[in-house]
Amino acid sequence: MRIACGTRLWHQPVSAPAFRFVAAGTLDESSWAVPSSHIWTKTRGADAVFAPDALVFEGPAPDRQPLWDRFDEIYGKG
Repeated sequence: MRIACGTRLWHQPVSAPAFRFVAAGTLDESSWAVPSSHIWTKTRGADAVFAPDALVFEGPAPDRQPLWDRFDEIYGKG
């Protein structure tokens, strides 16, 4: 039986082709991941929990710079 849930596992944004983003919730072991932001939260599941220090947007972030800045704060500029 094949099940298709439609969940995006990863993506490479057109606006930042040097990056690859993995949806940490799709990993078998995600305890190492520290979320820097949560987007499209308006359609979240009832049991979704957000990291207390992450940026939260109900839809897309109106400007991506805060997302990059928060990521740098958590993971450092590499």
